[in-house]
Amino acid sequence: MDRDEWATRRHRTHLCEHCGHLWTPHAFYTVGVEHTPRFSPSEVILMRRMGVTEEQFWTCAEAKPRAVLVGEAPGPSTWADCPLFPYPMASAGGRLMAMSDMDQVDYLRLFQRVNLLTAYPGASWSKGTKKTAREAANQIAHAARAKSWPLVLLGANVARAFGAGDLDSHTWYRLATVSPPGIPQASEVHVWRREVLGAQQSGVRAIRLPHPSGRNRDFNDPGARLRVQRALQEALQ
Repeated sequence: MDRDEWATRRHRTHLCEHCGHLWTPHAFYTVGVEHTPRFSPSEVILMRRMGVTEEQFWTCAEAKPRAVLVGEAPGPSTWADCPLFPYPMASAGGRLMAMSDMDQVDYLRLFQRVNLLTAYPGASWSKGTKKTAREAANQIAHAARAKSWPLVLLGANVARAFGAGDLDSHTWYRLATVSPPGIPQASEVHVWRREVLGAQQSGVRAIRLPHPSGRNRDFNDPGARLRVQRALQEALQ
């Protein structure tokens, strides 16, 4: 939090209130902010490369996301703290932004982006990797429920981690928590239910989409891109 003279003076160096360490978390200046932005230092570097201005940066940093994009893991040559980042354009995040028909500011402003895994797991997932992914999926679903964020699950591995491997793509569902009759409250289970237009339904809204990899042949069909665009627009409604 910027206090005293730092509430009116432009600066980039910040003092950690917990350990007293002085650091520069990003390349943009702050004046009177309550907290450092929600973007990682690596993301800020890429934003500068993209030509994002200081005004655009703060437009993104101070906005409240309206939906969550959930990816698998960083690639073998990408930064782990830049999940589904829209740069370079050939990356999964760049391809997703292009299909969304949104500009870079709106994409960064409106979507929270996260991967299930923090490191590249290789071509196939081990049992331990799948377990880690399921644990991360539970945490993401819990956070989404608390903030009423819809989830966009990108790829089959992500869907399976959420227990949604058998669900239809491009279709909205609700992840509801139920207690089977006669079973104690501690035995609550998560159930996927197809969303019914106009009906009052509880649970986290979620949709499964193909992974936006350049190797995914689903996107050779122009209609697939339009379906992704429509899904992303619906996630923000």
